[in-house]
Amino acid sequence: MINWTSAARDPARFERAMKMLIKKTDPRAQGVDGAGGDGGRDSYVPTRFVSGDGMRVYEVKSFTGRLTGSRRSQVKKSLAMAVKEHSPSEWVLIIPLEFSPAEIVWWESLEAQYPDVTLDRRCTDWLDEQFRQDEGLRRFLEGDEYYVSQRLAELNLEQAGMVGGVPDLFHRQRTLHARATEMAPRRWDWTISAGENYQKVEIRPRPGTDATVSVRGRFAFPADDAEAATVVQRWRDALAFGGAATVEQRFVEDVTMVLPEDLREVFPPSSGPGTVQFSSPQAELTTPVLLHLVAEDCDGNQVSRLPISFTTRLAGSMGATIVGTDVSRTVTAQLQMTYEMPPAEEAEDGWQALVGQLKLSWASPIGHLPSTLRPMAELIKACVGDGASLYVWLGRQRVARLPTAMTADLAEDADLVLLLDDLQEHLGLSEPVPDDLTESDVSALTMAWAVLSTGQGSWPDAVIDFHVAADGVNAFMTHRLWSSEPGELVLTHPRLVISSAGLQLDLGPVEIRLPRVAVQNRADIEDAARAGTSVIARFAACDGATPLVTSLPAQPG
Repeated sequence: MINWTSAARDPARFERAMKMLIKKTDPRAQGVDGAGGDGGRDSYVPTRFVSGDGMRVYEVKSFTGRLTGSRRSQVKKSLAMAVKEHSPSEWVLIIPLEFSPAEIVWWESLEAQYPDVTLDRRCTDWLDEQFRQDEGLRRFLEGDEYYVSQRLAELNLEQAGMVGGVPDLFHRQRTLHARATEMAPRRWDWTISAGENYQKVEIRPRPGTDATVSVRGRFAFPADDAEAATVVQRWRDALAFGGAATVEQRFVEDVTMVLPEDLREVFPPSSGPGTVQFSSPQAELTTPVLLHLVAEDCDGNQVSRLPISFTTRLAGSMGATIVGTDVSRTVTAQLQMTYEMPPAEEAEDGWQALVGQLKLSWASPIGHLPSTLRPMAELIKACVGDGASLYVWLGRQRVARLPTAMTADLAEDADLVLLLDDLQEHLGLSEPVPDDLTESDVSALTMAWAVLSTGQGSWPDAVIDFHVAADGVNAFMTHRLWSSEPGELVLTHPRLVISSAGLQLDLGPVEIRLPRVAVQNRADIEDAARAGTSVIARFAACDGATPLVTSLPAQPG
């Protein structure tokens, strides 16, 4: 609620606020400058916009408390002057009080005295409701008192418990955001955030302003530090073509922010060593650019194709970088472009020069479905494993050739994705790539898929368990493989089941040939011989020999 006694202490501000309210509620109203006398009207609506035979006149009085005799005389004088000068059909008194019974009788006597004029009064009930609906108008009327009351209310809210739960939390966040916005100088926008161990203010110049911030830094990159060279290159690329770069504190000798005057009023001077993070402005492209990475065999046939949609632009001092992803959002492509095209003699064409700066990265396959990763995996397999050439296509036009070496480091992940996708399709499954795969798991799954798809597969580092019955342990210890020298072992397994990475693969009857094998758990077998119990003999391939698993025909029922 507004303290009308306090609000009316400044009659000029009060009258101005009432004229603004009149204009809001009665858009045809026009204010009158009363410096030399207002002629009995503070605002009015011309006759042509009023249904009666005369204009509508508004009179504002900043009286609070009671209508004393002198105040009644002033009201009556204003009404008489308005009737004499303007012959209104309506006369409206705006006054911040409520009439007492005696004052109502006096008002009714005025109505009887001017039967041709419709008299109306707008008092505190009406004023409270109007100002409740318009926070800006109330802020103008109350001035500093408004801000004090708001801050006291906010202080009480901050000190109170959040009994309303999440809605209370959101309300407090909105309030703090509004206060932070009010603190920002006119030319700047900022976002403030804080955590347990940090406070952060992101400052951005508003569009159309000349606001700038200068940062001066002094860095030291030791010549014998391999990481330093990488940091320098990333920093230069980010400045030149857009992007992000971080310089750790150990490379920073000093950093000073040179702030314009309007920010110096808000932020204290800041300098000294610390980690420096740089990121360039970025914007969404109005029209995405669609390129295709295409693997072609020696005859020019397309063997694999991956669409990349470029949607984001990063700006630098020398050029820009557009960033795109494939449909799985695991492949990221960055295409650097200079603001000026190179001379024709320095490149086959413009696209060749631009795409020569294309950088590809592939996120870890863990947690993604192999089927969604397959297009990129097939592209890598074609280039690295099958010797295909890699090109960039724009629409139906082949615009540039890329070095296939850029995909070589991704070959291992590509093989894993293709393997898991083939196995899941065989089993009718669709599961994300697990995060606990070991080299042994991958080796076993690779062998299993080879046996299922071709009838034969190698099994590097295989470990074979063989059950030895209690009455056969002593005889087993006389076998030539019991000696310390590795030898060949050929086993026939009636039904080999490989369980790994959540997959269970039944290979049926197989022959397992181990060219060089040794018993791995000799102590367990010796203990079983003394105890007269059965035991599992464990054979492990050794000396680099690779076991071979071959599928056998199923035995008739």
